[in-house]
Amino acid sequence: MPRRPSRMLVPLLAVVVCALSPVAHAAGADAGPRRAADASAVTACQIGGLIVRDSDYEPASGVSLVVLGGGSMTTDSEGLWLADVPELSRVTVRILAADAVIAVGVDYAVAVPPGTSEMSFTVHGRCITELNTFAVIVNNEIYLPRPPVPPMPRDIIVSDVTRAAALPGPTPGDAANVPWLGAFWLTAPFVPIAVCGLMDTGTQIAAEAAIQRWTEAGAAGLGWKVVRDDTMCDAPASQPKVLIRRDPVTRSRAVLGRTRFFDQAGQRCRLDGNGGTCWVGTVQISLNPAGFDRLRPEAQSTTVLHEIGHALGAAHSRQCGDSLMWYEARGCPYAPRAAAGSDDVASLNELLALTLPVLQAAQPSRP
Repeated sequence: MPRRPSRMLVPLLAVVVCALSPVAHAAGADAGPRRAADASAVTACQIGGLIVRDSDYEPASGVSLVVLGGGSMTTDSEGLWLADVPELSRVTVRILAADAVIAVGVDYAVAVPPGTSEMSFTVHGRCITELNTFAVIVNNEIYLPRPPVPPMPRDIIVSDVTRAAALPGPTPGDAANVPWLGAFWLTAPFVPIAVCGLMDTGTQIAAEAAIQRWTEAGAAGLGWKVVRDDTMCDAPASQPKVLIRRDPVTRSRAVLGRTRFFDQAGQRCRLDGNGGTCWVGTVQISLNPAGFDRLRPEAQSTTVLHEIGHALGAAHSRQCGDSLMWYEARGCPYAPRAAAGSDDVASLNELLALTLPVLQAAQPSRP
């Protein structure tokens, strides 16, 4: 979830290790770390980071990076990269990514669309590194805005309330501005959300406020029915639900949390923005104390609000629009929204309108 922009930086949700906690090793092909190729360069300092997939925040291995004027590398199996650079210098790193990814460091997380992007660092004395600029050179984003409904799992019992649910009516808003992740709910339009485990007062209030705001979005025409049900914390994995937890994903303050999707068999859903789909069993929203606790109360609830939007199936918006799902890195000049926007409602209603007929056409279970 983004905060206000600072040099186009986006503190998004990601799983991180050392330089987003700090990074300890460069990427290697088959054995050990591989540093920048130019061994003759002055190597007084090291800069590094982590690359994760934008869709599920898993480490992105094999992403190519070039230190302009100083060698190249690829991320290792943990998504890590490391380069030797001169002290007191300005260094530009070029990222070549086939899919949308997130570049993460100690104090930053930058959304990187498919294509080529550049990050420029200033290396101060004692190897203190500051990311100064981030530039998208090529933005050939390839989200499929409307992935198809996946085949129905076998032996699924569609509830009576789902069978009786009505299709949502028309609402204002630009539905095409908010793509879909590819997550589909067998319980549509009802999505149970639980707040689980030990919570400090601030996190508890933020989670409850976010759930309440999604509940109130029905007044704006949202067809989805978000239902608070903490008994879901201990429900079987196969029972579709969203679980919100306070979980120390990483010690990095740049990471606010992490959202993961699992199918009914408990397997990770690969939602890569390129047409991957799954029927959701569990969505886990993990709020990372190191980053989350640094936010003001309103920003905390907005962070959870944004992540619930993902849990319902919404990806990041293509443009600012009237949406809470946008990236700051794309130049949106507004503070995060405190409620679902008209674009979010329109997009999620289209998703519901596609999902319901498939569920309602499924054969009823035998008594």
